[in-house]
Amino acid sequence: TVNGTIQIFVSASADLPLEFVRLEAQTGTDPLYYCLEQWTGDGSLSINADRPWKTAAWTDPRAECAPGNCSDCTENSDHQHGIPTANGEYRLRVVSRERGEFSDANDAKSATFVVRLSNAPTAPAWIGKPESNGKPDPSVILRWSPSPEPDVTEYQFVREDPTGAERVFAVGASNPQANGCSRAGDVAYTCANGGFERSGTYRYAFRALRPGSSSTRCALTNASCVASPVGAVRTVTITVSRAASPEPYASADPSASPSGTTTAAPESQSPLALPDSSTGDDLLAPRAASDTDTSRSTLPVAMAGVLALAAGIFLIRRRRGLGKPPVG
Repeated sequence: TVNGTIQIFVSASADLPLEFVRLEAQTGTDPLYYCLEQWTGDGSLSINADRPWKTAAWTDPRAECAPGNCSDCTENSDHQHGIPTANGEYRLRVVSRERGEFSDANDAKSATFVVRLSNAPTAPAWIGKPESNGKPDPSVILRWSPSPEPDVTEYQFVREDPTGAERVFAVGASNPQANGCSRAGDVAYTCANGGFERSGTYRYAFRALRPGSSSTRCALTNASCVASPVGAVRTVTITVSRAASPEPYASADPSASPSGTTTAAPESQSPLALPDSSTGDDLLAPRAASDTDTSRSTLPVAMAGVLALAAGIFLIRRRRGLGKPPVG
């Protein structure tokens, strides 16, 4: 491989003109080889040149080939052009056939060589923007479209709070319901994220993970995975309202006040933060100056105001003191 691209150089010769030379692949425990690419012999006795391996319009040829004959293909047939889209180990070989032969009994087959793919998936794309429901105990709705790779096992969204701290939430690609999310076929994923502790600007982004050789681990399976780059960052403003009493209470009457004896929170007020969260380890790019949360400067401004007020009171008292007659 060169820069992630597989390069194959084919050389074949025969006593009679070549009917074709083709590249075949075998994957997993499948005993059948299937055709990745085929080139006609053009009536020559040999092929000794670079042959392009097309990469457009790939689908799994095993879904379209004749049963038991998945190696059978013709030049420029669309379904076998391309490269396998799932990561893993592939066993490849080159097969040539002389003109006039109508079966594979006398085909010349090269030794099998192994190619291991461990490519990162495509980053998920946003559908719309994150939206807060605006409730006192808010949640944010996140929607994204699936990555195109067939072996993506997990999605993760990263959340950065107004202080810059990150958390990562994992969502299973095949069973997002187990993580409190939903999936609309092959079109969209939707999650509600909550558990906010402070008001301010929050930043979100997504990434996808698929099996592959990497130090990264899928959070839900703990298997070795390859992660996509973190996608586009979107922001949402959250306002967290604090109840007058530190103890939550449940009541069917919205006008009732806390009694101080009931500690169970209403189900609708339960935090919506998904499980399997961890620190983000600086996955998101640093905030721009315009993204800086204004709440960070609240304390210094407040302290400056207190000092100015104290200084004013001191001056007023001093002036009043200077105007009094001496005692004694």
